[in-house]
Amino acid sequence: MESEVRERSPLYVNRADDEILAQAKKIIDRRLKRQSKAVARPECFKDMLRTRLAGQEREIVLVVFLDMRHRIIDIEEMFYGSVSSCGVSVRVILVEALKRNAAALVLVHNHPSGLSDPSEADVDLTQRVRSACGLLEIKLLDHVIVGETVTSLAEQGLL
Repeated sequence: MESEVRERSPLYVNRADDEILAQAKKIIDRRLKRQSKAVARPECFKDMLRTRLAGQEREIVLVVFLDMRHRIIDIEEMFYGSVSSCGVSVRVILVEALKRNAAALVLVHNHPSGLSDPSEADVDLTQRVRSACGLLEIKLLDHVIVGETVTSLAEQGLL
């Protein structure tokens, strides 16, 4: 009886669901890596990014590291925040890009509110990352925001 009440509670965390979500994340990463030619065109991998980040209760920033031909080298969740913001270190992103010998990258984060419109802070972060990347001859291809829809700052001319 007690377990039935607990399972119906919105706060109940089902360990089996957590394992399924972890496996789904691995599958999405593998598919993104196999379909790495799509990275040059953000609309080709928006659905996978939405699947990976949608429904998260706090902001998560991940970086997609790319080689000279814009093929995926690695995808890493780098920063975790609150329901409305996330601290990001440009320095840490660049250190990780250099470790992987990345020639380009895509910055991706979610908005738990469901709105994917870029905030002033999002645009400012994009400009700071782009400027810093330029000094190291690394190209920032896009900054993608995942909410109920997916917004590409490159497509909006904000990059």
